[in-house]
Amino acid sequence: QALPIKADAVAVKAPPAQSESTLLKFAISGCVSACVSASLNGLDVTKVRMQNQKVGDTRYPGFISGMKRIYQDEGLAGINKGIRPSMLRELSYSSIRLGAYEPLRKFFSVTFTDNREGKNTD
Repeated sequence: QALPIKADAVAVKAPPAQSESTLLKFAISGCVSACVSASLNGLDVTKVRMQNQKVGDTRYPGFISGMKRIYQDEGLAGINKGIRPSMLRELSYSSIRLGAYEPLRKFFSVTFTDNREGKNTD
């Protein structure tokens, strides 16, 4: 008589599907930060000019009046001074800072905690 063979079922888990690659996350982070930097550049120019004026100088007395003054004196070019370096800084700095956050969080979560399976710890 042949004995029935019982095979233990082996469950193999597939790794979770990633919707976006890490490189794509780096690129998206940098581009979004650069766009935000470009849209807020006029505010930053005004802030810096207000901070750098001498005590008692009334050229930039307030934020909105300061922006108006810059636009009247220098036009749109004055408002957008320094926009390229600002965007390049964000492209390099923020793409690394924001893009590396999730991979580093997962690495440290697995390496330095009891979470060896890499489960979500949030």
